[in-house]
Amino acid sequence: MRDQLARTVLEKSPDPVVVVDDDGRVTYANRAAATTLDSDPDSLRGTTAPDLFDGWPDPDTLARSAREEASLPLTIRRSGERVTLSCSLHTFDDDGSSVAAFLEEHGPLRVENVVDALDDVFYVLDADRNFREWNARFADITGYGDDEIAEMDPLEFVPPEDRDAAAAAIETTLSEETVETLRSALVTKSGERIPYEFNAAPLVDDGRVVGLVGTGRDVSERRKARLALRESERRRATLLSNLPGMVYRCRNEPGWPMSFVSEGCRDLTGYESERIERGEVSWGRDVVHPDDRDTIWEAVQDALADGDRFELTYRILTADGETRWVWEQGREMAGAETGEPDLAGFITDVTEQREAERRLRQEKDRFRSLVQGVDEYAIFMLDPDGYVVSWNEGAERIKGYEREEILDEHFSTFYTDDDVAASVPEENLADAAERGKAEDEGWRVRKDGSRFWANVVITALRDDDGRLRGYAKVTRDMTEHRERERRLAQQRDELATLNRINELVRRVIRSLVAAASREEIETAVCERLADSNLYRFAWVGERDLSGDVTVRSKAGDDGGFHELVSDAAGEEWERPAVTALRTDECQVVQDIPNESDHPDDLADAAGERGIRSGLAVPLTYGATTYGVLVVYATRTDAFSEREAAGFDVLGETVGFAINAIERERLLAADSVLELEFRVSDPDWLLVDLSARGDCTLVLDGTVPTSEGEILHYVRVSGVDPERVADFAEDVSTVTDVGVVTDRNGDGLVSITVSTSLVTAVLDAGASVRSARAQAGEGKLVVEAPRDVDVRTLAGSLDDAFVGVELLAKRERERPVQTAGEFREELASGLTARQRATLQAAFLAGYFDWPRASTAEEVADSMDISSATFHQHLRKAQRKLASAFFDDSAR
Repeated sequence: MRDQLARTVLEKSPDPVVVVDDDGRVTYANRAAATTLDSDPDSLRGTTAPDLFDGWPDPDTLARSAREEASLPLTIRRSGERVTLSCSLHTFDDDGSSVAAFLEEHGPLRVENVVDALDDVFYVLDADRNFREWNARFADITGYGDDEIAEMDPLEFVPPEDRDAAAAAIETTLSEETVETLRSALVTKSGERIPYEFNAAPLVDDGRVVGLVGTGRDVSERRKARLALRESERRRATLLSNLPGMVYRCRNEPGWPMSFVSEGCRDLTGYESERIERGEVSWGRDVVHPDDRDTIWEAVQDALADGDRFELTYRILTADGETRWVWEQGREMAGAETGEPDLAGFITDVTEQREAERRLRQEKDRFRSLVQGVDEYAIFMLDPDGYVVSWNEGAERIKGYEREEILDEHFSTFYTDDDVAASVPEENLADAAERGKAEDEGWRVRKDGSRFWANVVITALRDDDGRLRGYAKVTRDMTEHRERERRLAQQRDELATLNRINELVRRVIRSLVAAASREEIETAVCERLADSNLYRFAWVGERDLSGDVTVRSKAGDDGGFHELVSDAAGEEWERPAVTALRTDECQVVQDIPNESDHPDDLADAAGERGIRSGLAVPLTYGATTYGVLVVYATRTDAFSEREAAGFDVLGETVGFAINAIERERLLAADSVLELEFRVSDPDWLLVDLSARGDCTLVLDGTVPTSEGEILHYVRVSGVDPERVADFAEDVSTVTDVGVVTDRNGDGLVSITVSTSLVTAVLDAGASVRSARAQAGEGKLVVEAPRDVDVRTLAGSLDDAFVGVELLAKRERERPVQTAGEFREELASGLTARQRATLQAAFLAGYFDWPRASTAEEVADSMDISSATFHQHLRKAQRKLASAFFDDSAR
């Protein structure tokens, strides 16, 4: 009977109980024990205790512990996790052959411990964008209660100006299953905006997105101060503001006699405040629920004894018998009348919150398993010594280990060898244990040995007594984010350098305007470049008769490196400056000390002098190359593609400036060099057309068009001008042809061409004095400055048209004529009537725009007919135009 009674008691007990014999075999296990061990009572009978429990003692220790009714720590494996048990041992029969083990399970460290322990906010939204779960930090930071959060839209927690971006991020996460990051502000209940970085990842169940899981991290570093301030304000507002509820003052006596009750009492209890103040209704006896009266009294007295405020949640009965939950906060105050201490506080209805909390707990239980499946974050637990005790799908995806492989392994497995040698893992745990949380970024190692850049947060988990239970570790793969930030920083640096270079090039170009000679241009360019902190040395050179390059101007200090380059050049290696002149293309060497094409001794010399990269750009205008600009820099890869393009523009601008100086010198010179060339290239229009027409062609003049082409006026003799025009229409470079005059086999033809030998002459800094061709043989006479490099000029023409041969070279003096002599010469070419007509038209404003007088009005003033006026005026204008154009615009 007694055994039957004991068995019945054990079966009904909610505590797990296992009975073993002296051989350690299980002879009995109740239902609670079977549940704890994830089995059934029948299956447990006959098994051995050491197989069920880690830490089961040997027989002697077991017997001694049972006699002393001692407690032992045991652990078991359940669902892949370790569970800690406390085991109380008792002798079950008189001879001590059976021992009863009473088991008590310690709460395992689970994902919910991790989530609630996080210093970040954590939340889960369903597919309809409703809050389904959040951690305690979320409520603490925002100031909202759980019931309020459950009814709110997520966009209410970000500023209005960021809500479109937040909505788009949520939609993208739910629809495209991507991880989204948003930097905004977390808006609290009080309206405060706290800078936060939010990250969201899709929440997948059975292959279907059912919501998203998000985290938010305070990036303001002022969170603690704000939290403390907000908590202080919240408590003050609880006592002083007119929130739904009631403010009271009462004596500290059983029944809580009230001396003051606010108007909120009616809505809270259904009683008028006056009835409670007069004592008709006792708060302690009539309002407080009978089951909570003693508990409330003891809690208040204990708090007052410790000098603390009291904070309570309990039930009340309203006037119509309804049970409600209320939250009360109060403190002791000096009595106004009796001098005895009174109590003052605030009471509010929290019935809905309690119900909401109950519903939320159910929802959290349902979503807990889904959180475990998040794969964008590695969320797992460590024991106090740093060994892994739990593992989620995100950890498996990021780190590559399956649960069975990594459980019970030390978390230093994820660190690099250098970090392990430097005790970084131990320091991270120590920091977390000391400060509550440790955050770190650095390289971590996957199972396959590959590395990834990780952001790691380790949070210490402690029980109510402050004992360390373990650590929550959250890892996020930041490799792509870090690489993206690195590329952006590099692009910003390159753009800043490019802006400085472009500004330098603009300053160099502006300095060319003031230069009066080629030497001044070259010196200004070199000095501007060398004086900047972007380049070390710059020089300008030109090709000599041997084909090598000689220095014309230089600035900066390269330790004589350019001379070493000149000495090293030969048949086996062509220096970049020569290559630039030969190809008319910019040449760049980005790393001279390590350049395999350079001689070894030259590369070593560059490294010793701190020269890392170089550039050579030709100085060209049209088809003429005036030299080469060479620049050295102390930076490796100093000349990017865009930077080299800027130097191309500089080279063309310097070439243009040199050409302009040479042409100006030619126009102002008292004496010039006259060069005569024979031209047999049929690509020259005059040679081609004279051969096909067996005629003589003379270039009367050329005029540039607005489209960049050249209009030629060609005098024809020996053939019908119409035939020459027909021949010209077949030439690919001719864009327009017209017959100006045709007089019995002679005449004038206008021909517009896209390329011309005249252009090559002008680009070389010379001018055309005369050009003619007869039956396929051409003669060209040009004028150039006396100190012109004839070889270079002839080479430029030969590059443009083959078969250009220099026949003669001679100096020619230009007559010096004063302005008065020039005017007198012009006047002598006009008749008296022509001069009078021209002067009358000028003085009457005929040449103004708009005209002050018409031709008829001027003719009337001279008492001549309009036709006579036009005849005299046109002859005078032609004589003046002939004096200006006949000798210079060919």
